[in-house]
Amino acid sequence: MSCMQIQKHIEENKLDTMLQLIKKHLKEDGICSFGISLVEDVRTVDGVEYKLHQSVYPAEWWKEKFISNGLEIFKGGRNDENHFGYIFNSKVRDHGNTSCYFVCTHS
Repeated sequence: MSCMQIQKHIEENKLDTMLQLIKKHLKEDGICSFGISLVEDVRTVDGVEYKLHQSVYPAEWWKEKFISNGLEIFKGGRNDENHFGYIFNSKVRDHGNTSCYFVCTHS
């Protein structure tokens, strides 16, 4: 399962529900990859500001959020300040240190 650049658009009070639904539909031996923005995105249209990124938090916050919702960081793969269990050779959208990447399994 892949959730690249989706979580940033979900309001914080809806993240637990979204992650619990992902876990519910993830096969026991499945993985889910996440690419998450670490930067705000606010656009102004006709004088009105729109906050496009609703959930912008540091990588450690996301790690705890996944764990608290019954997902576990994949034990293999790349692990550094912005990669957690990441098993792929490339990223969908690589913006340097403006994103973090996770691969999760059932806990």
